Amino acid sequence: MQFEIISKPVWSPPRLLIYGPPKCGKTTLAASIPGSLMIQIEDGADAHGNDKLPQPTDFDNLIEQIEFCKTVEHRIVVLDSITEAGKLAEQKVLTEGGKSTLADFGFGKCYQ
Repeated sequence: MQFEIISKPVWSPPRLLIYGPPKCGKTTLAASIPGSLMIQIEDGADAHGNDKLPQPTDFDNLIEQIEFCKTVEHRIVVLDSITEAGKLAEQKVLTEGGKSTLADFGFGKCYQ
């Protein structure tokens, strides 16, 4: 007997990036999602009534919060904002590298 092999795509949670100029309502939109949990890296989410984590103090703390989100019942996690997360990552790189700017690493040396 022969069987037909059926290939199904592997389901993974969707990822969504909301991009727009300051004060256009990105945080308000994200906070309006029922059951969401916000990682608020920048000020501005306090005006909304959704669940949130305390503002991370540094990049390592942000990573700890992201890992923590894997253990909670909230099905949607909002990272507000990716720009501020990048600044925390940059500060970690600078601190660990003993540099004051990314340019101090030299061409091609910073993001290894």
